[in-house]
Amino acid sequence: MVRAGPALWLLPTLRETDGPELTNALAVRWQANLIGRCRCGAIANVAQDADGMFHATWLHEADCPASDEALAELLEKTGRK
Repeated sequence: MVRAGPALWLLPTLRETDGPELTNALAVRWQANLIGRCRCGAIANVAQDADGMFHATWLHEADCPASDEALAELLEKTGRK
């Protein structure tokens, strides 16, 4: 389903201190969010809540750098929140 209207995308910023591994993971995540499909094959599962807001969830492959688990580990390793 495609809907026209305003959208808010929350994407983390890159920092010079992030290092190549985190920079790559964030880039993969950005691309997945913007096109609706991750390079690991995950697609956005979009659902509407009771307030009419749409939320996307992803089921990334275990080795995907864009998964929540992989990003959380990298963010912790670099001291980012």
